[in-house]
Amino acid sequence: MSKNSIFLLKKRSLKGKESDMRQLAKDINAFLNEVILQAENQHEILIGHC
Repeated sequence: MSKNSIFLLKKRSLKGKESDMRQLAKDINAFLNEVILQAENQHEILIGHC
């Protein structure tokens, strides 16, 4: 296998990992937004009961 072929394979592999990391970042962002929203709702419920 030529050096160029190995380079292209590594580059393709890195792109896959990059998109996986992007998806993971989006998933974490969505999860944190859910947590924040639930915390805000819980705060409103607690304030309403006081």
